[in-house]
Amino acid sequence: MATNPMYGYPAPEIVYTEYYVGLVSSLHIAAFVNPNFLSYNGIIPDDWRPQMPVIIGQNTADIEYDNGIAVRANNDEVGFALIAEVAPLSDVELCIEVAHRFLNSLPGVQYESIMTDVQGYAMLPEGCPGVMNIGSRFQGILPVISHEAVYTAPDHETRFYVQENTRTNVDQIDCLDLRTRATHFVPPAHRNPANTPFISEALENWIDEIAGFNELATHFINLHILEGGTL
Repeated sequence: MATNPMYGYPAPEIVYTEYYVGLVSSLHIAAFVNPNFLSYNGIIPDDWRPQMPVIIGQNTADIEYDNGIAVRANNDEVGFALIAEVAPLSDVELCIEVAHRFLNSLPGVQYESIMTDVQGYAMLPEGCPGVMNIGSRFQGILPVISHEAVYTAPDHETRFYVQENTRTNVDQIDCLDLRTRATHFVPPAHRNPANTPFISEALENWIDEIAGFNELATHFINLHILEGGTL
């Protein structure tokens, strides 16, 4: 593991757990999204098998396939997720392909925004002063570290969340749960269903956002945790 040159601690190892992209429209109905609809319309290949249980309700849908791809929906958002603990990052391309096929299967739907979400956690180096200093002030109280940063621009908003946690599946090692959720607003001129190239381009940019998440998370840990725990 590489050492952080500024603080003398190993650079944090960031482990991804999920990548997600969602299409937001007030016309969506969650119960409309089900395995039969997805396979009949060619959105999901016939050889993909849904894992049980498949959750289909009036206000929500959650269908996870055996290859680590999931389709989720609520009344205003249909999303496509890659479960990183099951599938490799390269399969993000599969999510994008599924999103494109869904987009083309409902040409009459207008989309107001696109949501992208990356979740993961960072392993903190043993003896990190940031964890010890903060933890001593909040003994026995979780979360020890909780932080939210909001970045805004005319066409998008990004929220970055950090919360300290303990991963029991990795020998009780301290870690930070990390999440970034970005909203990309579709300009009114591009909400006409005929202008799907704008949305398609935003889907393709999702891979760049994953790289940006890694940079943002690493910068946050270096600045606020490894240097002494000042938030």
